[in-house]
Amino acid sequence: MGSAASIGGEQADDLSTDGIVKAVEGIALGLQNTAAAVRDNAHSPGSLATMAQKDMGGLLDNIGADEPLLRKVLTVLFLELIPEVKAPKASHDNMRMPKGPMRDFKPLGAYPAVHEITHHAQLAPAEATIEKDPNNEPALKVLRELVPNIMNIVRDTAVRIGQDQENAFVSSLCAVVAQGNELFVGVYKEVWRMIQSGEAEDCARVKRAVQLLLDRKFCTDATNADDPVVLLQHAAVAKPKYDMIVEQLASGLSGVTLKIAPKLKKLSRIIEKSVLETKNLGKSRRIFDVVRGMFVCDSLATVASVLQRIADCSDIVPVRIKERFFKQPSPGGWRDVMVCFFVKTDPNKHVCELQLAHSQMLTARKGLFHDCMFKLARAFNRPRFVVARHSHVQAEN
Repeated sequence: MGSAASIGGEQADDLSTDGIVKAVEGIALGLQNTAAAVRDNAHSPGSLATMAQKDMGGLLDNIGADEPLLRKVLTVLFLELIPEVKAPKASHDNMRMPKGPMRDFKPLGAYPAVHEITHHAQLAPAEATIEKDPNNEPALKVLRELVPNIMNIVRDTAVRIGQDQENAFVSSLCAVVAQGNELFVGVYKEVWRMIQSGEAEDCARVKRAVQLLLDRKFCTDATNADDPVVLLQHAAVAKPKYDMIVEQLASGLSGVTLKIAPKLKKLSRIIEKSVLETKNLGKSRRIFDVVRGMFVCDSLATVASVLQRIADCSDIVPVRIKERFFKQPSPGGWRDVMVCFFVKTDPNKHVCELQLAHSQMLTARKGLFHDCMFKLARAFNRPRFVVARHSHVQAEN
């Protein structure tokens, strides 16, 4: 070659043209294998670099790289390029799902017909417009035209899934969901035991604060709009008021982090929830989390302080409270407090959601595939109910 490039202290002037070609081919193959391993979550680029540094022999032998200097070139260049290999952005679901039936399970939104209609070119722009301008008539017209078709396709797909839920795959899936819940119960139970042990006195404070809120007059019959488009429109009106109220609740309070969902819940998800709604089939009146937020509290004492502020807040009307720290944890063992309310000045009385979570519980949840399992169980269980309910409604008609 005649070149005098220095590789690892050795001169590369004896490297043949054929050797260079093999080097390029080897690097390409190595990076392809690395990308595949990262994509499959088998290794991180860093761990692959360590592996390659320890043993490059297999890869080099596969391409017939028998020149010592060529092996040096390949090793050095490959190790230089590995940090550039990036894992593609994985969905939250697939990233944490263990291999097997759960990873292969197909949620409702992944079915071609549902995916296509919920990704209609006009849907997202119209939703974004309504968030900024709730009374924008052209955007409302687009949504009114799209939503009935979306609801029909989502419902028909759910019914079809429900009719096919007696096979072996579903049976194994049920077992996996059950095993997942057992895992959550064990982890959350231990975290909760530690919280109670270290914050015993504050448990009573939380209970008193909950009771203080329960002593307020609740508007228990409050519901949101039945029509998903109207629901989205009302949510867009309510969100600025909600944001201001919860920011005031958090103001000056130490040990708490406020997380407000920056956008409204997507209309496609609203429609899915309304179609799969177990009590009000096809209606969105009980969907309270289109506008939502969370207080992440560093202690039960902080949870009690936030609850005290909510109880004292005269600008809201409480609708529902779920006390899941002590009375009714989820089947998987998750514990928090959920408060639903509407802002007094909201002309539509749109019900919003506010969650109070302990930071240690939240940290434990991040190490599990809790949200994935929740979505999976929801996607699996509700279509079976939809089949029965829709069959019943059709029979009545």
